Amino acid sequence: MNKVSDKIINDALQEAEKIKDLSLQEFNELKKIHKTHKEKLEINYNQKIEKFKEIEYSKLISKIDLENRTKKLLRKREILNNLKTELSKKIKNENELYIHFLKSTLIKIIETGNEEILIPENDKNIYTNSFFKEIQEKHNKKNSPNFNIKFEELENGLIIKNDLFEFKANIDNAINYIFDEFEIDIAKILFENL
Repeated sequence: MNKVSDKIINDALQEAEKIKDLSLQEFNELKKIHKTHKEKLEINYNQKIEKFKEIEYSKLISKIDLENRTKKLLRKREILNNLKTELSKKIKNENELYIHFLKSTLIKIIETGNEEILIPENDKNIYTNSFFKEIQEKHNKKNSPNFNIKFEELENGLIIKNDLFEFKANIDNAINYIFDEFEIDIAKILFENL
């Protein structure tokens, strides 16, 4: 009986040792699988972090670039506005330019010659007989204009009106019109090297 019980105990110990070895082997395999899975997760997580950093960096660069372009555009707009202001001052202060503006406006706008012309009180000295004679000579209509002139409190320029229209011809309006029409061309000339 001793031999039988020793054999049973030995078999049980061997079986326990096999079970222990199998368990240890399964544990090591699970440990390897877990380690591999953990490494994949770490790599995936690090890739996601790097991608997130790239996206956020790209957003930041785009934001800074947009802010810089906006500042540059605002500065260009400021320069164009200053140019318009200075041009307006120059024409208003240079009598020959201002008179040329007034004459060319009258020649282009007068249709029938019976329009009412409102002129600033300050400009009475400009509108001389020779001024109107030159307009009459250059007027390309059959009838010579019959000027109906009234002096008003205007800043500059003049107003031409009849039953169908009223045209306000002043330096600022003319400059704004020119800049509206040719702003892109003017900007290209001014800022082509910027």
